[in-house]
Amino acid sequence: MKLGEALAKIRRKPKLYKTTHKNFDAYCQREFGYGRRHGDNLISFASVTDNLESMRTIHSQNQLDDTSSTISAPIFPTNLEQTRYLARLKTAEEQWQVWNKAIEAANGKVPSGRIIEEIVAQHKKSPLCWLKMIAK
Repeated sequence: MKLGEALAKIRRKPKLYKTTHKNFDAYCQREFGYGRRHGDNLISFASVTDNLESMRTIHSQNQLDDTSSTISAPIFPTNLEQTRYLARLKTAEEQWQVWNKAIEAANGKVPSGRIIEEIVAQHKKSPLCWLKMIAK
């Protein structure tokens, strides 16, 4: 995750790599041995996991007001495939909702990329109906 955060900063400031490399793809290739696409996926991984952590904090604080609720242990993405699909969602709230739905679909375990892909597709088809389903 730290590498993804660092790459995001570097990509935002081209002068950090343009003095020695033609573009971000060349920078990733020469410095790390992979292309821009993998670099972008690492950046997405860092961004999505940060979003999920911040949403978990928000939702945990809300649960503290309700003494009947318990805060469950955090389950976070473990690979790039999972976050690649979550990164397609516009907001951290959407990512949080889809991630939790995917955990539910995976019986409380870390969901596969396939499960997340399917839930993201359902969400994109009908986000308002899907959000109403979660609220129940």
